[in-house]
Amino acid sequence: MRRIRGDGNCFYRGLLFGYLNTLLESLKSNDPANAEAEYNRIKTKIQGSMEDLVAVGYSEFTIEVFYDELMEVLTGLKDLTTDSLLDMFQEGGKADYITWYMRALTAEGSYVDIDSFCKGEVEPMDKECEHIQIIALTEYLGVKIQIAYLDGRPFDPTQGLSFVTFPEAPSYSTINPSDAFKVELLYRPGHYDVLYHR
Repeated sequence: MRRIRGDGNCFYRGLLFGYLNTLLESLKSNDPANAEAEYNRIKTKIQGSMEDLVAVGYSEFTIEVFYDELMEVLTGLKDLTTDSLLDMFQEGGKADYITWYMRALTAEGSYVDIDSFCKGEVEPMDKECEHIQIIALTEYLGVKIQIAYLDGRPFDPTQGLSFVTFPEAPSYSTINPSDAFKVELLYRPGHYDVLYHR
């Protein structure tokens, strides 16, 4: 398990770190062909994201610096190590910029067109992520995640953790059918951490 800073941005930070770390490890593996295809897919998706945000009312001037920070991380991903990626996410600055950009993508990708909801619950930093934001961001990015919820029920070690998969409907064409790039998160009331298989 990878602990994520508990500041109200843990879902966004955990999803993005878990995804980029999985992609990074896959790119550096002995068989990087699938990883290269996924890297190109997500990079293309993010390259078009500023245009998507401008189309729904964001000012290009306002979001450009956040977009540039994320593109810089994506462009340089192959040169990073897990440790340097982790260091980047544990500091403020760049991590906060790309975390906010994930919030903006969530607001853009939300199927609920409620401007006040997005401005009050999605865009502000340090606000906890709810179910609707999870659906919106996973659908927009085309990234599959599974969340194990620790909600106070007794844990049965014979059954292990039970996971909820997002997006919930498997028919979304943007979702990579492979589980190779899925992210697993552990949710405890008010906080998300990244899970790893051993």
